[in-house]
Amino acid sequence: MKAQAWLEQTLPQVIINDTTLRDGEQTAGVAFTLEERMQIASALAAAGVTEIEVGIPAMGEREAHEIRAVAALGLRSRLIAWCRRRHSLAMCRWSICRSLSLISRLRGSCGAIDAGCCNRRKG
Repeated sequence: MKAQAWLEQTLPQVIINDTTLRDGEQTAGVAFTLEERMQIASALAAAGVTEIEVGIPAMGEREAHEIRAVAALGLRSRLIAWCRRRHSLAMCRWSICRSLSLISRLRGSCGAIDAGCCNRRKG
């Protein structure tokens, strides 16, 4: 058996989840332009990052538009968006679908129910 095949069968899959586009903007004085978001997402995908947290659509139409723009790049990375849970989980899922129109490329991020996050969806 070749070493590469053996490694692929033996080692567990590693998932790298990057929060730069979501959590990075929570740093004082940091606000990415759309061009910067797209460049960062492209660089992360090129580096092999498995999952990219692209933002929080509930922040407003600008944020939702920029998330859609990143999704339109067609990157190999799985895109994740956070949403607020105001009502039922079904309403939360509907909110993501309506805001992004890209549910097939999206996974809602997990979190405690009290924190208001959406459940994780298989994309």
